[in-house]
Amino acid sequence: MLFQARGGVLAGDLTQQRKRALAREKDHGATAETVKIAGHDVSFISTPDNRLRSFHAVDGDYHLVTTSRTIVERFYAAGQGKDSLGQSDEFRFARMQMPLKREDTIFVYMSAAFFQGLLSPQYQIELSRRMKSVTDIEALALARLAARGEKAPADSIEDLIAGGFLPRGFGRRPDGSGPILAGDAITDSRRGARGTFVPVPDVD
Repeated sequence: MLFQARGGVLAGDLTQQRKRALAREKDHGATAETVKIAGHDVSFISTPDNRLRSFHAVDGDYHLVTTSRTIVERFYAAGQGKDSLGQSDEFRFARMQMPLKREDTIFVYMSAAFFQGLLSPQYQIELSRRMKSVTDIEALALARLAARGEKAPADSIEDLIAGGFLPRGFGRRPDGSGPILAGDAITDSRRGARGTFVPVPDVD
């Protein structure tokens, strides 16, 4: 979400909302830190499983709140005029066809670069790995239930493999990531918990 402040109230309100989010997720290991992105100090609050993952970046009167570090980088680059969507020929042509004077309730514009990004090797490879990750998380959850039903050890992936509930080599992936058991929670070592994976552009 991108906001344009017209006074000093917005920054304070966003700060209070982020403090409340931290308090709500305190039991899940929520932390707050200031990270340096594109030469700017950016507020970052998060939990290990990414159920809370929020950057707050400021550039002049503009405030950006996002889950993606890559979006923050693009935010500052666009602010300096680099690859600005508003300055692109295709966007300007779209605005000629649908000018502001139409007073549309909603104007949605998706650039050619947006669709090209969805079909890029990075996206396609990562989407495939995410599907494998979700499958591993589900398999691990079922294996642990089966082991507990038979009163067999189920405290680790090694226990479940030794008990025949999971195949040898389970969870090993080309990118070095894999499922992690932490108490009753199951997460992906690189992406977080199912349903709150790190945004695709932020995964190397």
